Amino acid sequence: MVGKSLKAKDGIIFTDGRKDGEEVCMKICSTVSFFMKHVLLLAVFLLPAGSAVAAPVSFTREYTYQASDIDSKVSSRMIALEQVKRILLEEAGTYVKSETQVKDQLVTRDEVVTLTAGITSVQILDEKWDGRTYLLKARIDIDPEQVARAIDEIRQDTVESRDLQESRKMTEQALLEVARLRTELETARTGKPGQGGELPAVYEQKQREYEKNIGELALQDLLQRGVVFLETGSYQKALDVFGEAIRLNPDDKRAYHGHGGAYLGLEKPGLAIRDFDQAIRLDPSFAKAFKNRGKAYRRLGKYIKAIRDQDQAIKLNPEFGDAYFERGRAYRKLGEKKRGLEDIKRAAELGHPRALRALKGGDVLN
Repeated sequence: MVGKSLKAKDGIIFTDGRKDGEEVCMKICSTVSFFMKHVLLLAVFLLPAGSAVAAPVSFTREYTYQASDIDSKVSSRMIALEQVKRILLEEAGTYVKSETQVKDQLVTRDEVVTLTAGITSVQILDEKWDGRTYLLKARIDIDPEQVARAIDEIRQDTVESRDLQESRKMTEQALLEVARLRTELETARTGKPGQGGELPAVYEQKQREYEKNIGELALQDLLQRGVVFLETGSYQKALDVFGEAIRLNPDDKRAYHGHGGAYLGLEKPGLAIRDFDQAIRLDPSFAKAFKNRGKAYRRLGKYIKAIRDQDQAIKLNPEFGDAYFERGRAYRKLGEKKRGLEDIKRAAELGHPRALRALKGGDVLN
């Protein structure tokens, strides 16, 4: 098995990480920059080329990863997944570049990545593991019109943008750590005291760190998929994915918050409150959890509690347009029209889209 290579269908050669371990590490290290380079093509604000509208398109590719001694099934899957994402994004980016025109070239790099994380999902079609190699086949669907709408919305939701940006950074950091630790583990493996001897303590420590970062990649993948399901209205799928994230890491506030958001989408505000409670227990400064718990209380007709939660959300983030909007709606339900209007106006000043439409008479507030 040493030095053996595998060939993917797109003609790229992948080594098994033993004899050519550095080459594999370099491929992993390049995943972040490669991903960023090609995702930029997907998330810019687009106009149709000429008078035509760029049609949605799907791309399907597969990647075969050959594990080394330090890899498990989980680590092999996550590396294969990141690599197939890279290949798919490259081809999808080429399509977007050839079929559309850039409308706004002032979109920042962070906005581009945030948008892509929020609307682009890789669907796994097939995966096989034989103990040494992991084959993963996946598809990505690109809708330029959806990308354009999403950019417009994400720019008006600074809280969502910041959350997705943080998730992206955590993914990048985990990928870089995986690459670094892989190199160090390959080196440390030569420090074994003879055949069958005990592994050095430093090796065991790095192995644990490696597995921890693979786990972080798995968690981020679940969270990002959950966000996509929420954005597209697939609330039951979002509930399932965030539930899996909770099982993977019961102390992650984002998993509980997303789970609660899925319950809200399913019109189950009582169950949503339970999840938001847990997210707040894990992080009492989680403004978005207060905002969404307040939204759930409003739907239950508990307007005083709703207002209190929005008060706290605004205290934690004075520029939280959605919290002002939600508090305004709760005040209106209590018959305090003036205070409600003041909050909705403030939300509009902060760029909240529904508040802007409401003030123009284009949105009915229930």
